[in-house]
Amino acid sequence: MIIVFNWIGAGILLSGFAAGTLISLALHTKSGLPFTLVAGLLVVALDLLYRLKIGEGCFFHPRRGGHVFFIPAWILGCGYLVAGGFSILDPDDLRASLTSNGKPTQAVPAKPGAAGTSTNFQVPPRPSYNTLKVAMISGAPQHRMATINGETFIEGETHRLSVGTNRITLQCLEIREESVLAKVAGESRARELKLGPAFPPATNL
Repeated sequence: MIIVFNWIGAGILLSGFAAGTLISLALHTKSGLPFTLVAGLLVVALDLLYRLKIGEGCFFHPRRGGHVFFIPAWILGCGYLVAGGFSILDPDDLRASLTSNGKPTQAVPAKPGAAGTSTNFQVPPRPSYNTLKVAMISGAPQHRMATINGETFIEGETHRLSVGTNRITLQCLEIREESVLAKVAGESRARELKLGPAFPPATNL
């Protein structure tokens, strides 16, 4: 295949291709986007400058500037710029042009608590008070005493109790014949604690 060109066109094209190659190497990218844009822009600029100064301002005559197959070099350069523009519109090619050595850059994780970032906080499980047990109720109806988890209460008294691995504050509100109405500090409702050898879970009233 015979390529018809003049030496001016060959020099302009080689200069554009060389500059595009150097820019691509400097950016360490395997994408053709930088090469296409730089080569096209330089070819257009060199050919138009030549035609303005030496080619008597004739932009379309092939012999008044660089040409390949009698096509002015600046038109070929515009073709490269158009191809680069389509590459910019292609997300995959644009992403490749922004990577180093063809590998996607990894975002630096934000520091915990930094502005604009969300931090996941684990809410501690709500403690269970099912192990609150009434072991004994004694005394006359007006002066009853109740033993709850090893602590003796009369009506109105408050004690600190161990419930599993937690320490809670329990207030005895009412001592009934077979149950105790008590309130755990921090809760809005009272609990009825049953008396008996097999204690069911405490229920809210």
